[in-house]
Amino acid sequence: MEFFTDFVDTAFGTAVDVLPIAVILVVFQVAVLRRR
Repeated sequence: MEFFTDFVDTAFGTAVDVLPIAVILVVFQVAVLRRR
């Protein structure tokens, strides 16, 4: 069970790191699509 907890902790940490980048990319794509 400890392995699972470590895995979830690592996945959550990665998600928190990647989330802002993903949000920026999505906003950028929407802006580009709206401009067309």
